Amino acid sequence: MGSDRWMLALDANAFTYWIEAMNAAPEQPSGRLAEEKLALVRIFLWMPPEASFRLVPTVKVEYEAIPNHAKRDTHIAWAMIHVSEVQPSPQEDLVAERAEELVSYRVGASDGKIIAECEQAGVGALLTCDGKLIERLRMETRVWLVRPSEFWDRMRIPRGSPPNRRPADGSPLLQCSWWHW
Repeated sequence: MGSDRWMLALDANAFTYWIEAMNAAPEQPSGRLAEEKLALVRIFLWMPPEASFRLVPTVKVEYEAIPNHAKRDTHIAWAMIHVSEVQPSPQEDLVAERAEELVSYRVGASDGKIIAECEQAGVGALLTCDGKLIERLRMETRVWLVRPSEFWDRMRIPRGSPPNRRPADGSPLLQCSWWHW
């Protein structure tokens, strides 16, 4: 199966950072991952209308295992409303075989499985803030492993362009300008 440039998967951490940034309004994302969180918001708002963030099965398992009930429920709600699971579902036997190969590059079993699922599903890019994962596997997979800030830069959206998606009516993001481009 070939990859779809606009099939963008999020790893579990990127999914969490995106939710945090979208829910932070009116506050602007801050801290060491502020640039990545802002990029996730912008990618979501400016990506083509036919595109959406995708989640692979292992990411779903990870967020469903969040021990904090409120945080887990927030992830489940965001997943149901704003993202799609990859379809068709990756073949488990092929995923397991490929994940085993990827683990030999000193990545965790879960990371290897996520990348194998992305490969099986034809994901074009996996948005991740995990620099070690990118460094160790970028040459070992056909999935583009990329930080959100780099992906946003490569979208080359002209400044002043309106977003393809608008925050929902009543969203605190509507009152903010920090996400504008």
